[in-house]
Amino acid sequence: MTQVAHQSPSQNGQRAANFTFNPHANDTLLPRGRHEGEILAAETRVSKAGNPMLELTIGVYGPNGERVVRDWLVATPRSTWKIKNFCQALGLDFDSGRIDAAALPGKRVGVIIEVDQDAQGISRNMVNDYESASGQGRPGRTPGLFQMPKPEGPQTRNEPRPDKKAGGEENIPF
Repeated sequence: MTQVAHQSPSQNGQRAANFTFNPHANDTLLPRGRHEGEILAAETRVSKAGNPMLELTIGVYGPNGERVVRDWLVATPRSTWKIKNFCQALGLDFDSGRIDAAALPGKRVGVIIEVDQDAQGISRNMVNDYESASGQGRPGRTPGLFQMPKPEGPQTRNEPRPDKKAGGEENIPF
C-alpha cells in the first residue's frame, strides 16, 4: 500500500509548498545548570487533571548552540513555588494570581536546566526553576532574536506529538 503525504491549505487557501527546518539543529542536551533563555511562546491550557496550566516554549542559549525546551506551570499547591519563582524572575505580580500569557513572548529569563528521563528511558532537558535574566545571553547575541523556523500555513503531523498520547490526550503527569 502506498502512503500519500498530506498537505494542508495555508492561510490564503493554497497548499503549503515548503517544509522549513533549522539545518544547524542537533539533539545534544543542554548541560545541567543555569542558562539564559527567551520565552518564544506561552499558551494557557488545562492539564489532564483539570488544573489551569501555562505551557511555555523557551529558547535556551547553551554552550553547543540554542535549544528549545518546554515547561508547564500548573496551578496546584505543589507547584506554587515554581510559579512564584517564574513571576519573580520576570518581575510579574505573583500575588495577583494572574499571568498575561500574551505578554510573555520575547521576555528574557534565567532557567535552571536538569536532565531527566522520560517514560521510555530517553534523556531530555527539563526546566527545574527560574531566575532573573542576567542580560548576558550567548556572547555576541542580540536579545529578542532567537530564531525558530516559521512554517508556512498550518502544521501537519503524521505521528502524535511526544507530549500527546494516542487520541490527542495530554501526556503531562499532573
